[in-house]
Amino acid sequence: MRSRTIWVTVLAVAALASPGAQKPTPTPLMDSRGLPLPFGVQPYFKPDVPLGSGPYKAIMAEEPGLSAHVAYYPADLAALATKKMPVVVWGNGSCLYAGNRYRQFLTEVASHGYLVISGGPLGAVEQEVGPQSNPATRAQGAADARPPQQANASNVQGAPQQRVTVPLLKEAVDWAIAQNGEASSRFRNKLDLNWIVVMGHSCGGGLAVQLTTEDTRVNGLGIWYSGAGLAGARGNDPTSLQRIKGPILLITGDDKNDIAYANGKVHV
Repeated sequence: MRSRTIWVTVLAVAALASPGAQKPTPTPLMDSRGLPLPFGVQPYFKPDVPLGSGPYKAIMAEEPGLSAHVAYYPADLAALATKKMPVVVWGNGSCLYAGNRYRQFLTEVASHGYLVISGGPLGAVEQEVGPQSNPATRAQGAADARPPQQANASNVQGAPQQRVTVPLLKEAVDWAIAQNGEASSRFRNKLDLNWIVVMGHSCGGGLAVQLTTEDTRVNGLGIWYSGAGLAGARGNDPTSLQRIKGPILLITGDDKNDIAYANGKVHV
């Protein structure tokens, strides 16, 4: 029953964060590449502005000791009282190295009483409110669902690009566990380490599958428009899925619109 409750909560917070009563900071009509914002000018809020429709409005922050990640958590941790926060580790689509890229979604999850850690440091503001498509970072294109160990990590001009990796997401798991036991940490005894879930979109979903099959501390997996067929360090090793413990959330599109649809069809 507990696992069902957690996953129902995750599904229930898939809407974008509510902007609330704060006055937003204006954003430009065009991004730095001269491309228009596809849905108009989206409101921007500073990282420490509590947002989300859940009972614990959440902020976005870079935390000491967390090398290249962004954390999302309730602004008022005391309001949790005795409630402990499950931990969600997130990998971006395209393995994009910007922990604020999915800010609205991850803030919404955190506002329901979760600690969410996204791979990648704070990027440009336009990563949060800019175009729907990711910046072009390599020849395969933004929809490439392969983990970075399997894809060309160069951009169109051939210069290397930093990307989120499995070891980077594992650092987030290490950090959360350490923080729960650290006397000086704001998260001391506030985390539910029985529920460490790794999720990701597209390329980040491939990372999530791989980490979940390799790290026994992880006991939940969420795959968003990616695929279980990406399992294993070299990919296409569905037998490694047998090492996953806990519930699995698999969200996919269709054959026409989802590049990872075939991988998503692998039975889990």
